[in-house]
Parts: sequence; C-alpha cells; structure tokens
Amino acid sequence: MKRSAYPAVTLVMTVLVGAWLLVRVGRRTIPPGPPNRLAAEASDYLQAGAYQTVPWWPMGSEAFAEARRRDRPIFLLVSSGWSATGRLADATIFTNTDVVDRLRMDFVCIRVDASERREWVSAFLPVSRATLGFEPGFQIWILDPQQRLFDWALRETPDQKIDYAFMVTQLRESKRLWEGLRSDSSTLRPGVEQKADFDVLTKSPESTPDFEQHLLAIRRGANSFGGFPVNRFQVLRPSSWRYLMLLGETELLRATLEPVLFTPIVDWIDGGFFRLADGEDWKLVEFDKLARQNAEMMALLAAAWCRRQDPLYRSLVERTFRCLNEGFRDGGLVRGYRIGDEGPDRRSARNSFAGHFLRGGTTESRFSAAERSWLAENLGLDPITNPLMVPYLPDRATFDKRRTEMDEYLGRLRASKADVAVRYGGARLLDVNAFVAARMFEAGRLLDDPKILAGGDDLYARLGKFRAGVDDVVHSLEAQRTGARSLVDYLAYADAAMQRHLAYGDLRAVEDGTRILRRALEIFTDRESSLPDFGLFEEIQPIPPDVRAPQLCDDTSESASGMAIRVLFQYAAVLRCLPDRTADGKAFFATAVNWTRRLANPAAAMGTRSSGYFCAAWMTTRDRFAIVTGAGSVQTSRRLSAMAPTAFVTPLYGSVTDRLIKPGIYLWTKGTITGPIGIDEAAARLTSLMP
Repeated sequence: MKRSAYPAVTLVMTVLVGAWLLVRVGRRTIPPGPPNRLAAEASDYLQAGAYQTVPWWPMGSEAFAEARRRDRPIFLLVSSGWSATGRLADATIFTNTDVVDRLRMDFVCIRVDASERREWVSAFLPVSRATLGFEPGFQIWILDPQQRLFDWALRETPDQKIDYAFMVTQLRESKRLWEGLRSDSSTLRPGVEQKADFDVLTKSPESTPDFEQHLLAIRRGANSFGGFPVNRFQVLRPSSWRYLMLLGETELLRATLEPVLFTPIVDWIDGGFFRLADGEDWKLVEFDKLARQNAEMMALLAAAWCRRQDPLYRSLVERTFRCLNEGFRDGGLVRGYRIGDEGPDRRSARNSFAGHFLRGGTTESRFSAAERSWLAENLGLDPITNPLMVPYLPDRATFDKRRTEMDEYLGRLRASKADVAVRYGGARLLDVNAFVAARMFEAGRLLDDPKILAGGDDLYARLGKFRAGVDDVVHSLEAQRTGARSLVDYLAYADAAMQRHLAYGDLRAVEDGTRILRRALEIFTDRESSLPDFGLFEEIQPIPPDVRAPQLCDDTSESASGMAIRVLFQYAAVLRCLPDRTADGKAFFATAVNWTRRLANPAAAMGTRSSGYFCAAWMTTRDRFAIVTGAGSVQTSRRLSAMAPTAFVTPLYGSVTDRLIKPGIYLWTKGTITGPIGIDEAAARLTSLMP
C-alpha cells in the first residue's frame, strides 16, 4: 500500500512545489508595464528603463523638487548602455517587486545616462574615487532632499555581486541612515565627504607638480600581467602609458603595456579593445567598447610604434582605426560605444567560440581536429585557460611567425559569426566625434598614413553640424538634448581643430578652435575658484552642493582637466608664434599654468588615475616645443613628430614672429627660441629630460 501511494504523493508534491515556484517568480518579477517618465527621453540608457515599474525621473529640477515635497531621499543611478553591470541590474534588480516597492515607497529615483551627461560620471567623491577604486560604469548615490550626499553603493571589486540581495541590503541601510538623520539621532552629517573632496580640488594651495612622485605611483601600481589594476579591475590606461613615454621610461612602458596586448582585452575579431576586465590577468573581459578609449589607444600605439617600429603596434593601430571608422560609424558619425552581448555564462555571442561551435554539425565540422588544436595553441581557444573562449595571442610567435595562418583563421572565425548582430549606442555626440577625429589626425600624422588621416578629415568635416552660432557648440544632434553643455564638448572640438592644423598646417582650423576655446573659458571657468567646471548642471535649480568642480580622475578616458591643460598649452604654443595672436597665446598659457599649479596637490593623491593631468602638466611645465617654418614645413613636421612622438611639433607657414622668419626647425624653451637647427638635433633636444 505504501509503495503504491509513494508515486502519487511525489507527484502531488512536485505539482505543489512547481506551483509555489511559479507564484514566487511571479511575485518577485514584474512584467513590463506602461511607460514611465523616461519614455520621452531620447537616451538609449534612459529608454532601457522607460518600461520598468521603478518610478524613474530623468535628471532635472522637478525630480529634486519632488524629493523635497515628499521629504524622501534621492536614489541617483549613474550608468550607461556600455555597462554590463547596468544591464544586469535592469534585467534582474529593477524588475524585482521587493526592490521596486522599496524604491517607490522610500526614495525619489533619478536615472542618469553617463554618456549623455558625462558631468555626472565624476560629480561625486571626485578625489576619493581614485582610492576607492570602484568601477565607474555603475554608481548609486543617495542624497537627502537638500541634495547632499550621505550614502552610496558602488561596484568595488570584480567578484562583488550586484543582485537582489545587494540592492535590498543597500536600500535598507540607506533608509536606516535617513531615518537617523530625520530624528537627529545620528552623528552622520550629509555632504561632509563631498565637501572635503570639493575643498581639496578647489582650495588646495598652488604647487609644482611632483613628476617623480607620480612615476613612483605608476611603478607601485604596475602589475606582472600588465596594466595598473585597482581593486583587481583592469582597464586600459593610455594616459599612464603616455606618461611613461614622456619620461623616457621605456622598460616600464614595455613591462606594463606589452603583456596587455597578449590578452583577451584585444578584440581580434572586430578590431579595437574591450573596455574592462574583471581580474588582474585580463581573462574575464566585459564586451563593451568605448569609442573614445579606443581612439586613445590608437594614438598611443602609433606613438609607441614610432619609438620601437614594432609591427604588432602598427597592426593594432590599423585594426583599431578600422573598428572606429567602419564599425562605429553610422550615418557618417561615430557612435559612442558598442554594447556587450554577454549571456548568463558571461560569454559573448559575437566574440566567444565554444568547443561545440568550432566543431559545427555532425556531418561537417567548421574546423578539423588539427585546426582546433592550432586555434587552442595560437589563438588561446582553450576553455581551461580561457574560460570565455575569446581569441587572443597567448604567444608572440603567432604574430611574428604565423601571421598568414593567424589572419586566415581569424577570417574564418569572423565569417562564422556574420549572422550575429552587433549593437551600438550613444549616437551623434560631439565629444565623441571630435575626440575620435583628433586622435585619427594624431595617429595618421605620426604614421604618415593617408587612410587614417582621411578618416580624420571626413569626421572633422561633419563637426560643423554641432556648431551653434559663431562660438558655441551643442553636445548632441538630438532635438531633446541640444541644450546640454559640457566642457569636454568645447575641448574636443578645439582639440580636433588643433590636430588638423598639426597634420596639414591649417591655421584656419586654429582660428576656429581658438574661438571655441575662448568661449569655453568664458562659460566653464568658476568665478570663485577660477578653475574649470566640467559641466554647468543647467537642468537643475538649485544645483547640488559641491559638484561644480574640475574633473581630475581619468574615469573612462583622459580627464577633462588634463584635456583642458593639454589643449590650452597646444593653442598657446602656436599662437605665441603668430604676431597678431600673441595676446591670446599668452592668456591661454597663463591659464594652463594656473590650472596646473592649482590642481597639483589633489592630482598627487590619485595615483595612476590622474595620469592625464600629469601628461598635460609635464608639457606645460617644460614649455618646450618645435616650430617648423617655410615651404615643406608640414612634411618636415611629420618627420620630426615621428622621431619625437611625445613632443609638440607645429608647422607654420606664412606670417610668423620675426624670430622665425628664416625657414627651418626652431626649438622653443620657456620663451627662448633656438634655431634653425637640424632635424636630428631637434628630435634629441625635444626628447631630452634635461631642462
């Protein structure tokens, strides 16, 4: 009797457990509902949250007014479509009923796209973030109704789970802190940490940058796998590698850069580089790509090739250029990022190749057993050593000795994924397109490569679409977003104009860029501190306290402050040589020197994440560059640039100061002009570390 009843009991229990699981899943996961306030936003990332039942607000005064009206803390999420963590949170956290209910009851929720509103990426804890070491692609900041920071939740290590438990714990703790603040029973004071960072940035005394100390910080941050990991995150740091080139640290440059080129962070299928790796060995990559980051790496490797003539460097420059010029381009403009396509197993539909995929069907394999063995040995397609099965070069010999076979196999792998769609986001943004154009001009000039220069030409010609009047530019070509203004838009436009001049001797581009740069100083210089503001935060009144400060941390690319000092110095170098523009040149140089000295102390505390500042500070402090005059000045300046790829070399033809009338190469050092001199002597003196 018991034996015959057992299957029936088991069946009943199975049905009951199944029903309970269905109810549980149904209770915890919310199906898509009607659109929320984000539905009218054009941003890709905001649109991804438009049908969630989280009561999201876009960034604006209305959201902060709602927090004051309800007397609720603000849950401010800063992320983007290029963040795998952000996408995971959308799929698993912000669809959870427990999380949504807590957010709805206890917070006013604001969602910010880090690509569309770049000023918010570095707004909070702008100095401490360098030592906290969190991944900037997913940031949660908790503010009180007066917009003062009192709590936060960040992805601080690669193995940290951003899931339901993480979010519920965070929401409970933030609510507890808020209730303590309301009852005056807490010693916590909102905004204290933020104000401390703000004061460090804006009130530090002037100082001379300590270049040796920053070099020591880079040495300490270096890793045997290459790169400079922070909390075991590995990201590309082109500014740190460029700094090593500036200081002639060849061995350290090779030790930290070359190992990276033999890891899965390099995309051998579509070209370029992925954004991030979760672990010091670079094996667990996330498959997003940033256009600006790839452009920086392209220019860096072009400069490195000039130093070593390593064919691997040149190949990666060319592959990255094609990735930007063909893959990222849409309607003539470059999109901001490529969206990763990782699955639950973290493998990419486009870039991962499982063993069964390589074998193919039962009747005809894509690759024979011998070919699969070759792929494992030469392209790392071994699931034991390469869990994501992303092609990479585990051995230098594959590129040097088996390149023909390598290109053939890569072509076959690429063709096998021809039906896998690739998604992009962040279209029609000025800071992206101008920055990429600038780096194309830079790389093309250093390599004297007409294809790369032509790519920069084509992109530069399209930047006029972003012009607003004589001296202004807009951030986006989308109608809803033309009003947002960021310092980086103006700097990137001026950067592209200057790089065009350096490539072709185009002083009209310098004139155009000068107007834009002068306008940037007018509207983005804080009157109280005389330092640059990253953004104007015009969509909010009142502005949250202590957020209008210089961006000094290289979060996802060269910092705005580093870029500002670099571009100001470059314009000052050219304009000080033109008799009718000397005043502008002196003013730009004085501003670059002032910002260099004012930001030296906070930069010193930020390790490798402030290398963009130190690269620009090195150029400004040395104030050494070359001027090439007369017929043939463009071609001669290209040759000299290739011989001294970290130096500033400008061609000038036409009206120049009296000290430069005779054709030839001149060296400017702190206002003293020497020349004309030979090209070999000029290169040696430009790269010398001696004063």
